[in-house]
Amino acid sequence: LTKHRRTRTGEKPFACESCEYRCGDPNSIINHRRTHHDPIKRVLEQKHFCELCGKSFGRMNAYKKHQDMHSGVKRAKTTTGKSCEICGKMLYGNAGSFAQHLTSHANNTKM
Repeated sequence: LTKHRRTRTGEKPFACESCEYRCGDPNSIINHRRTHHDPIKRVLEQKHFCELCGKSFGRMNAYKKHQDMHSGVKRAKTTTGKSCEICGKMLYGNAGSFAQHLTSHANNTKM
């Protein structure tokens, strides 16, 4: 319940000693430190290594997505998009980005 309350209130009592990162969950600060400030431990936890650039990944799905970047493969969007009624362009994202696209038509600018 406390974690949920912090999410709603924006309270972030846990601070990183090495940077400005703050969060409301003690596990998040542990993961942050491990990911950003403990490079030796991070490398030891990585199980998947890219042979092309040497980058390492702890999760297979992140490794596969990275490999797609090297091969030029573009994965299909997993979220549903909304089609602009004016130009037919498929837009993915939040309502704000859709509204911004619509204003481009009002201003006769291309997005």
